[in-house]
Amino acid sequence: MYSIGHLIPNLVFIMVFLKFKLKSLKYTLHNIICKNYYSPIFKIFNC
Repeated sequence: MYSIGHLIPNLVFIMVFLKFKLKSLKYTLHNIICKNYYSPIFKIFNC
């Protein structure tokens, strides 16, 4: 069984990893939307 002390660093790592993934995903999504000039979302994103 894992101890709490062993679990916390893993949780922190996972959270940082997810945060980074989300950031890159948002950036990719932004690029896709920005290339699609006819999308109504384009105006919201303010490319």
